[in-house]
Amino acid sequence: MSSALIITILTLVGLLLLVLELLILPGGIVGAIGVGSMIAAVIVAYTTYSATTASLILAAILLVTLVAIIIICRTDTWKKLMLTKNLESGGIDPVSETALKVGDCGRTISRLAPMGKAVFDEQIYEVSTLNDFIDQNQDIVISKIEGNKIIVKLK
Repeated sequence: MSSALIITILTLVGLLLLVLELLILPGGIVGAIGVGSMIAAVIVAYTTYSATTASLILAAILLVTLVAIIIICRTDTWKKLMLTKNLESGGIDPVSETALKVGDCGRTISRLAPMGKAVFDEQIYEVSTLNDFIDQNQDIVISKIEGNKIIVKLK
């Protein structure tokens, strides 16, 4: 296999891995392998060709990489991967300071393991227990309210 073909393959593999890193597989490992592949292409260029030719190959690899990253960032690729839908609370009311208070009684509508849903005054809230698991349809009482977190225990 000719060294020009090896350089081309290493560069394309490196570019593909960088694109995968940017779009699909974040974490750094795939991108590091891609950069390593491009460095290997430059090393092959410097060991095979003259310094001038190898420097031109290095410049070409950097230019192609830069152009590819710019194209990826300017296309609608990011918009396709972004979450644009607003998520609703699913019928769970947020805790307001006047709605509930310590000592209010309610009933679980899901298993609290340790978090789940409960009904207080016909309103559904997300609640949690300190250490216990509480089954569905159990009578509970609010033991503590910390900000938006309702902590309950068995009645």
